[in-house]
Amino acid sequence: MPSLKHLTCLLACLAPIATFAASPAGDDLEDRAQSVKTEVLDLEAEFTALARDIRYPAPTRWTVFVTAEALSDFELETIELSVDDTVVATHRYDGPQRDALADGGAHRLHIDNLASGDHRISARLTGRLGGEPYARTAAFRIDKPEGPRLLELHLHPGADGGEPTFTPRTHADRP
Repeated sequence: MPSLKHLTCLLACLAPIATFAASPAGDDLEDRAQSVKTEVLDLEAEFTALARDIRYPAPTRWTVFVTAEALSDFELETIELSVDDTVVATHRYDGPQRDALADGGAHRLHIDNLASGDHRISARLTGRLGGEPYARTAAFRIDKPEGPRLLELHLHPGADGGEPTFTPRTHADRP
């Protein structure tokens, strides 16, 4: 059976030929080139979605995103994600990434297969609070139902308004 990589290469090679053969003689070269680009981009999007669905089937797909509110005295450096006491993702944030999070962006930290049921999740964040080194771990349990799920780790000021903390939010994902 041909692999997804082989099918991608084959279609990427055949798309320009098929477009060229089907184009009327009156089209200029620039219009044809733009048409080919559009088709290749559409094919790439379809193959990306297909690869995701093959690698992470909907019944077990689990994606973790990080969102954040602007935190005046805190500079995020890293987040380490653990599932059932196993580290599954670590990310070091740079200035533009921190700015994007503070401006309402979301960062996909992890995507994987996770069986339905109860799981222990912990997220360790490190950074600088008021110029001093800071580390905190937030631990919680989730009950993942059957089907694709999103877990949002929302970073925000804690109850006292100073120390940052995570709040987990779960969302349904599209199959």
